[in-house]
Amino acid sequence: MSDDDDNDEPIRGMRKAPKFIQENQREKELNNYSEAARQDRAIKVLYIHEGNARSLEDLSQGQVARYLREKFDNVYVESMNTVVGKIQECEDIQLRAIHSYEPDVIVGKAFGGMLLMELIRKGYW
Repeated sequence: MSDDDDNDEPIRGMRKAPKFIQENQREKELNNYSEAARQDRAIKVLYIHEGNARSLEDLSQGQVARYLREKFDNVYVESMNTVVGKIQECEDIQLRAIHSYEPDVIVGKAFGGMLLMELIRKGYW
């Protein structure tokens, strides 16, 4: 069997659709994909960072935050100082971010992942 559509045999008893119908169907599929991609880009993402950077600005501009901003139009990062013993303070910061930003998706990395799991455990997300 060949990879080339023009040489493929139709299934026994079925006729192959004319080329212009196949192309029209392919165009519809691409348009549907493009619409889905646009909808995906519109998802509101809250990123809870991992901490341990030189400054709070570094955290909101880190590799994961940059990657998310490339993929989505609506990414929010609430900076927080992840000093040991200040977990409740960080939790409060992210809880306010959840309520004010109303994200569709939350991404947490390292400390941010632990904090996100704690917010889920407590029923905040």
